[in-house]
Amino acid sequence: MENLEQFKEYIVTAEKNLSFSNDSADEVALKYYKMALEINPTDSEVRQQYKTLDKIVNHKNYTYLINDEKTIELMKIFVDCCNVKEFERLYKITSDDFVCISRYFGRTKKSFIDSVYFERKNMMGLWTEIFQYENKDRQIPCVKLNDYGVLFFNIENDKIIRAFEYKIDEKLDRNKLNKWKNSGI
Repeated sequence: MENLEQFKEYIVTAEKNLSFSNDSADEVALKYYKMALEINPTDSEVRQQYKTLDKIVNHKNYTYLINDEKTIELMKIFVDCCNVKEFERLYKITSDDFVCISRYFGRTKKSFIDSVYFERKNMMGLWTEIFQYENKDRQIPCVKLNDYGVLFFNIENDKIIRAFEYKIDEKLDRNKLNKWKNSGI
């Protein structure tokens, strides 16, 4: 009985921290979810929340193979879905354990797709095109959302597993962003 109360208290504290919408609070929430799982390791809902939050908080620890060809193929579908408003197709190309490392677009598969849908329907609209960002080593494929934001994707098992959104001129140099040219990919 005492453990059940402690478990519930940890969950409430974790959820409260998530409502603050900042990285430090996310780290605290992750610790509380972990403590809750130590009390009740069989709770599948809390385990899933912990796994998702861990992928967000510790995203630098998760690495994915680079496959520009597959990334561009999925980006073409993503851009097509956005531009012709076929958002239900986004569910097919996005992994169930997808995470987005951006608060603006939501963190999970559903919230990300809902945000993209809302932005596209917004009066300002969301136009999307495939671009490439010049890095030291290579041309990184990306999706330019508008004049302010760019999405980068990680791919796993032929689906989008993770998305990063960066602001142009804040994190990205506008001069290193060029429209994608079909160069054999």
